[in-house]
Amino acid sequence: MRAEASHHVGIFLIAAAVLMLEVALTRIFSVMLWNHYTFLVISTALLGFGTAGSIAAISKFDDSAEATRRFLALHCTLFGVATIVCVMLVTRLDVEPAKILADRSNALKMVAMYLLSATPFFFAGLAICRLFTLHAAQINTLYFADLVGAGIGAMAMPFLLENIGAPTTVVLACATGAAAAVAFAGGAGRWLHGGAAAGFLALSAFVLSADPWVVHPPMSKPLRLLEDKILHSQWSLHARIDVLETRKIPLNFGGGVSPDLYRPVAYRTIYMDGSNPSRLIEAGQDPWFLERVVTAGPYQVAKPEPKVLIIGSGGGIDTLVARHHGASHVTAVEINPKTVELVTERFADYIGDPFSEPEVELIAAEGRHFLTLDDGRYDVVRLTGVDTAAAGASAGNALDTAYIYTVEAIRELWEHVAPGGVLGIHRASHWQTRRVVSILAAGLETEGIESLADRTFIVSNKRWSDVIVGKEPFSRAQIAALTAWAKESRLPVYYDPFENRGGELERLVRSTPEERDLLIRVSRANIEPTTDDSPYFFEAISLGALWRYWEGPAVLRTPNSGYLILFLTLIQAGILAAIFIVLPLVRLGGLRGRIAGNGWLIPYFSMLGLGFILVELVFIQKYMIVVGGPARAMSVTLFTVLVFGGLGAYFSQRIALDSRAAVVGSVGAVVGMVLLSLVFLRFGLPTVLGLGATARMAVGILVLAPVSFTLGLPFPLGVRLLERGSPDLVPWAWACNGFLTVIGSVLCLILSMAAGYTAALVLAAVCYGVAAWSVSSACRAQGAA
Repeated sequence: MRAEASHHVGIFLIAAAVLMLEVALTRIFSVMLWNHYTFLVISTALLGFGTAGSIAAISKFDDSAEATRRFLALHCTLFGVATIVCVMLVTRLDVEPAKILADRSNALKMVAMYLLSATPFFFAGLAICRLFTLHAAQINTLYFADLVGAGIGAMAMPFLLENIGAPTTVVLACATGAAAAVAFAGGAGRWLHGGAAAGFLALSAFVLSADPWVVHPPMSKPLRLLEDKILHSQWSLHARIDVLETRKIPLNFGGGVSPDLYRPVAYRTIYMDGSNPSRLIEAGQDPWFLERVVTAGPYQVAKPEPKVLIIGSGGGIDTLVARHHGASHVTAVEINPKTVELVTERFADYIGDPFSEPEVELIAAEGRHFLTLDDGRYDVVRLTGVDTAAAGASAGNALDTAYIYTVEAIRELWEHVAPGGVLGIHRASHWQTRRVVSILAAGLETEGIESLADRTFIVSNKRWSDVIVGKEPFSRAQIAALTAWAKESRLPVYYDPFENRGGELERLVRSTPEERDLLIRVSRANIEPTTDDSPYFFEAISLGALWRYWEGPAVLRTPNSGYLILFLTLIQAGILAAIFIVLPLVRLGGLRGRIAGNGWLIPYFSMLGLGFILVELVFIQKYMIVVGGPARAMSVTLFTVLVFGGLGAYFSQRIALDSRAAVVGSVGAVVGMVLLSLVFLRFGLPTVLGLGATARMAVGILVLAPVSFTLGLPFPLGVRLLERGSPDLVPWAWACNGFLTVIGSVLCLILSMAAGYTAALVLAAVCYGVAAWSVSSACRAQGAA
């Protein structure tokens, strides 16, 4: 039986729907859990697909044309139903990640969330797997339609999330699934067409009438206890933004004043995904606090009327501080365009419209992306708590990538500091401040600066510290001015060049490179300099430190340690994948009898799954600084990988299965392309960062396109080999692929944090090498020359 045109249209639509749902869930998970849990969506999607392959492998189906159309249409309709019902249930589970070890109910809720999220993908996977099994001989065109549909869905996601938000995008995914059901139904009866359409309309009405605050943040996020104070809320590509009613309380927050100064200030708070707060300061107040906030230090030693660069503008308080101190020009950079709209339009009058002043320029861009394109020099360069999720309980943002806090970023920041200028970096006190110093020392060492001792001043409001570094060594007069300001502001000084206060921070600032390496090695906290190859600034404890200072499982509960999350997720993903993917095959499929003579199947398709997800995730992470931010990186990377991978799948039909060299060479080509891409990411990427935004995106796609093309070759080749003698094992191959992909999505993060993205890509190359060896034996068994 040949695949019909409607089959290609249907698989295109259901693949696009799956991708839209997957990305929309990343935004929803960012609010209801923490930002780093978004990688769970990939794992849950793959669990659903892998389980579908397992069930398909042990099931018997009616292969008639009409029965197939009904099966496909039914499961696409079920995808739509499950999308709405399961997402509504998931958002009402109220999972608290901080308590998954201490509270059994939260652990069970996490498992329930995992399984519910996987359900829509299970129904979509059954439809796709059924098509692949029934028309294995045409796998190249079906796989092409599948990947291209997903790629188009990926490219549409930035527009959808920015303009209609994550919940409405979920509804659109449901609609696209219903459209796939209609396409698959063909001549199976008008009732099926009408049923799919009516079902979608009913589900849409249900969602649109639901509580708009249905996605609640967990208790470990500050917004949770303040939801009744929300004045304005909207979804965007980067975050859900919530603005709270005006409060009049002391500014003793991260970038605020000393807790000893209890004079209240009126402001509204902006929360991003329920955390990472910034402030909208009400205009018309006594501006005393603009002199006393801990981030005002650099202006005590900057030249008069300084030119200022602010990375992470938020609600604009840093701009107010700069203008208060006579800045001649302020360039403020903010990653979220919706935040820019808030401060320049909706709440502009409330804050006194500072961004309309001719001396102030507000730019919507990711900080690192801006730095690589801008050639300006500034007297003050300011980073105040730049991150995508507030640090806090249960590894609040330990798994977030932070390319603005790497050795390479410090070099770029330093290039933007004018002679006589200062760089100010504001982070939480204790280990984060020490890590900032470590990164500064490593970055400036490459600029010929062997020690920070004579050019650093560190001041704190006890909760957060400001590390101020001069382009030139500070004079005694400058340190005296800083010290006098800190005393008047009641801010303790943690370091100055002319007084030794002792302690680990003091030793770290004054250390030589050799002494610094020793301090890093013996520190229980992870203060090793982060690099672009492993930009996990917020991970508080390294694997090496875990091994050296192991005191039982309690050590994993270290605040801001992401390894707890990763290990638990890996165990959970492995157990669930084994239960829902492997166990049905072993217990019901007759493992030994089913794979007799096909021993290559398990290592081949498993290694394809692991290798593919490693390459995909690494490129998503590395392209953040190429295209500007995680959302665009995901969209561009997925589009390129999927569309060009689809072209590779389509081309694979030309590879003769009777030629072992051609088949093995096609899989081996992936190894070569992955290694070449590794060379580009290590040595060619800095050159690309010097190009304009459009040019760097074009180069990024051109580099990834050939890698993606080869990634699309191995899977359809393996399916065609199975179709020759064991077509009933195609679902089994799908399940094997899904099992290792589920594990790989978590393993990639562990490996990237512990050893870097380079190690993850090397492992991907090894995976495809094993796959090439496995398929070689398959070709030999089938008599290929």
